Amino acid sequence: MIYFHFLETYARYPTLLHFGATFGLKKLVESILHGNWPGVVEAVLLKNCYQMKPLDLAKHYDQPQIQEQLLQFEVMHAGTFSLSLTVEKPKTVH
Repeated sequence: MIYFHFLETYARYPTLLHFGATFGLKKLVESILHGNWPGVVEAVLLKNCYQMKPLDLAKHYDQPQIQEQLLQFEVMHAGTFSLSLTVEKPKTVH
């Protein structure tokens, strides 16, 4: 099992996947998920500045086809990757 650790992102759309899920860009989301791009699993897991993953955005903005694509992707990769994201805040250096 591979676990991903990210710093908290302060961007509303940290990836094209977040952007596509928000605005219902089905073909963009599909090409990202099925394009064998590096970093796609990380993008699926990454939370934006509102603590929302692409799946959360698709649900919030009522994008049922994109929700289904993202759910299928998570199911396909659930055995290989941890789908829970641990957010670590940057340490303050004094």
